Amino acid sequence: EVLRFGFEDLGLNRIYAHHMARNPAAGQVLRHLGMQHEGMLRERVRKWGVYEDVVLYAILRGDRG
Repeated sequence: EVLRFGFEDLGLNRIYAHHMARNPAAGQVLRHLGMQHEGMLRERVRKWGVYEDVVLYAILRGDRG
């Protein structure tokens, strides 16, 4: 529903999301939605004093068929 809202109601061309690399289950959810892996942002965030890698996913309007 969020992707539909973004593409149809807001007219977006691209929607992206990211998750912490140490949480691969979150990546499975994004892939299930049709998002594609675009890369890793190394040590992008600092959480509890530790720098964490973040994985980036995105989907384009044209990807939805």
